[in-house]
Amino acid sequence: TTRQLDNMAGWRTRNPNYFKYKEINDMSWKATCKQRSLEWRKKHKEYLKLYRDAHKKRHRDYMKDYMRGYRKKKLQEGGGEKSE
Repeated sequence: TTRQLDNMAGWRTRNPNYFKYKEINDMSWKATCKQRSLEWRKKHKEYLKLYRDAHKKRHRDYMKDYMRGYRKKKLQEGGGEKSE
């Protein structure tokens, strides 16, 4: 729920260093987080499909802007020659 997410966000803001040690130093913790994420995605494929369909235009616009900026940066760095 929204209230729960707001409470969690507020708690993390008030306690910014609580997870810092594990996030930085503990590789097994990172692996566990990654595994949980993958398992969640497997279990909720339908939700992900609906979400992607609902936000397709926003993602497409984001990628257009991102690639436009990427190409502009490459040209400024001098690495913008096209190879054919």
